[in-house]
Amino acid sequence: MTQHADANGPIEGGTFLLEERAPSSIKTYEDLDEEQHAFARTAREFMENEVLPRVAEIEVMKGGVLPGLLRQAGEIGLLMADIPEEYGGLGLDKTTVGFVHAQTACMPSFAVAFGGQVGIGTVPILYFGTPQQKEKYLPRLASGELLTAYALTEPNSGSDALGARTKAVLTEDGRHWRLDGTKQFITNAGFADIFIVFAKVDGEKFSCFIVERDTPGLTVGPEEKKMGLRGSSTCTLILEDALVPRENLLGEVGKGHVIAFNTLNLGRLKLGHKAIERSKFVLGLALSYIAQRKQFGKTLNSFGAIRKKVARIVAEIYAGDAMAYRLLGDIDAALSRIDPAKGDSDAQKVGVFASFSLEAAILKVLGTEILAHAVDEGVQMFGGYGFIEEYPIERFYRDSRVERIFEGTNEINRILLVTTIAKRAMQGELDLSGFLQKIEEEGATPSLASLRSDPLLGAERYTLEMGRRAFARLLSAALEKYGSRLREAQYVVEPLADLAMTLYAVESAILRTRKMAESGRDVSLAASATRLHAALSFDRFAARAMRLLPSLHEGESKAQREALTPFLPWLETDLVPLQEQLALAAIEANAHPFDRRA
Repeated sequence: MTQHADANGPIEGGTFLLEERAPSSIKTYEDLDEEQHAFARTAREFMENEVLPRVAEIEVMKGGVLPGLLRQAGEIGLLMADIPEEYGGLGLDKTTVGFVHAQTACMPSFAVAFGGQVGIGTVPILYFGTPQQKEKYLPRLASGELLTAYALTEPNSGSDALGARTKAVLTEDGRHWRLDGTKQFITNAGFADIFIVFAKVDGEKFSCFIVERDTPGLTVGPEEKKMGLRGSSTCTLILEDALVPRENLLGEVGKGHVIAFNTLNLGRLKLGHKAIERSKFVLGLALSYIAQRKQFGKTLNSFGAIRKKVARIVAEIYAGDAMAYRLLGDIDAALSRIDPAKGDSDAQKVGVFASFSLEAAILKVLGTEILAHAVDEGVQMFGGYGFIEEYPIERFYRDSRVERIFEGTNEINRILLVTTIAKRAMQGELDLSGFLQKIEEEGATPSLASLRSDPLLGAERYTLEMGRRAFARLLSAALEKYGSRLREAQYVVEPLADLAMTLYAVESAILRTRKMAESGRDVSLAASATRLHAALSFDRFAARAMRLLPSLHEGESKAQREALTPFLPWLETDLVPLQEQLALAAIEANAHPFDRRA
């Protein structure tokens, strides 16, 4: 039988690759309580009553509308959820914060501005600021008095953040930093009061600074003309002998990468979560349209080809939500174990976020790709009308494209995922060698018969366990062949990343459904979503694994293929009834059928 992670023990990031979790050890969407739903309802009502009626004004960037809405959000407490009470915030747990912030996803331009404010624009001060910096800025960020922007990207350094050329030099009197350089594609730059700016001290030591808008030498360029997110502010930031007070250094000189990368870890989590929430909104648009649009004398929602699209989006969102709330719950559990007696609490929190960087990258990649699939199929269901600006699905299609570029492109995140797994394995943080030894001892037919006989997702659990073993064998072969050069072998890295992400997504959906069953809920619909998602995911898993083999075992791929085949069992799942059940449930609800709107 597979090893289960203790429901009460600590969960470390990356363990999903090696062992099965107990359903009771995870958090799910269904675990959200009345208080959490009340917080989310406040955000949703704000979006419905204040933001959505002003979409047209936002999209043409009518002066003052977007920053005004952000300040309104601050007035009702939506900007303070993540900020500690001692600095004027609510100090909510990460699960509640994620749930509340995700409600903004229904208006992408606002959601991006909002995320820039409460996420990457605030996190650096929240976790890396001095007490004086926190006292000065956090209360005003929480209230919306100050709006903020995160300035990392440069004309010649996007994914390669450490290649930045912006320079910081201490003035002769030691009272200021003189910053010179250009930052590009800066969200909220058109109205931000403060900027989180990254620069290299003396041209070498990557560091971070808080730069106020009225700083002499700071200039904000004109708004970019963008494909999508036309209502959000995106400008160039120009620094020419910009004098920044010495005390506005954020963190330590030369440690800017720690701030940048950990801020992006949290940013990826929030971005992926919002993308999944936006997929629900897109699904709702499509469901409303196909319920009234007729062809050949019947509404579109009566056709099997349309229902298949709906069902697959429903199943993907179900798995996406399972990943999001599992990850948020794991982070909250780890944060609850922080002991101030063991040192700087903020440093311990950053350590927690770093430990779940794998899962954050997965949520970002899969969340944005779930959204990409939803908006593409949404336009398809609208037909020619989906190509017309009058219909909101057209804007969602444009607005969603950049999500796979934000917070590190999906290609970069796939590379980071595999190289981080490899690094942890080589350093012994992930016991890959022990797992491989276990596989060898089991032989080609491990004793997992009890899984297959379980009437609730037994075949899916068995396939998942075999998939773990297949991934471990392939990763071991990649490390043996490429070693420290694995990062450069991107033809190998990308499929390995897809395999790892499949394991996390499928397991998350399985655990969510099993936990629902253990609580006495009716899981017939949830089981169908899980089975459909698992079948489609493992079809791709097996194909990628087999295609990867020749790259790892030149000249002996046939023997290796025969050795790997037992670890890639075929899920004999009849997809048609699952798709019909899921589609009908969504059509009846006119929404994602697992979503609670209370």
